[in-house]
Amino acid sequence: REEKVREKMRDEKIKQLKINDEKAREKMRLEKQRRANAMREGIIVKEKDSLKGATKIFEITSDNLFDVDSFFDASQLTIKKIVIDFLSEHHEMKIDIVMTAEFKNLAGETITHHIHSGNDKLLAANNFERVYQLQTASVINRVEGYEMRDSGWSINKVISVHLNLY
Repeated sequence: REEKVREKMRDEKIKQLKINDEKAREKMRLEKQRRANAMREGIIVKEKDSLKGATKIFEITSDNLFDVDSFFDASQLTIKKIVIDFLSEHHEMKIDIVMTAEFKNLAGETITHHIHSGNDKLLAANNFERVYQLQTASVINRVEGYEMRDSGWSINKVISVHLNLY
C-alpha cells in the first residue's frame, strides 16, 4: 500500500514536470516568435552612453516602423529585456523615454521634435508593464496634443527612442 502511494506521488510529479516542461516550451516559442517579429520590424538597439554602470542610455530605432503605436508595440519586449538586465544590477531605477520624431506640415516642411515621457520609478520587473504603459501613453498623449493644437504639424515618422535608465 505504501509503495502504491509512492508510485502515485511519483506519477503525479512526472505529470507536473511534463506540464511545466510544456509551459516552458510554449513560453520559449512565444518569446522566439516575438523576437522574430521585432527583427522583422527592424528594431535596432545601440547602447549610447554609460556612467560607470549607474546610468545607461539606449537608442532604439527601426527602419520599418514610423507610427508611434507600432513602434512602441514592436519594441516593448526589447525594452523589457534591457530594463530587466539593468534591474538585475540595481535594486531600483528610474526610467525615462525620449522619442525623437519628424513632423511634417501641409507645405511639406519638416521639423525634428523630442518628446519626453517624464521619469517613473521602477522597483521590480513585475511592474514593468504598468510603468511602460504610463511612459508610452505620456509620449503618445504629447504627440497627439501637439498635433491637435492647430499647429499644422503631424507626425511623419519616429526617428528613434532613447531609453534612459538611472
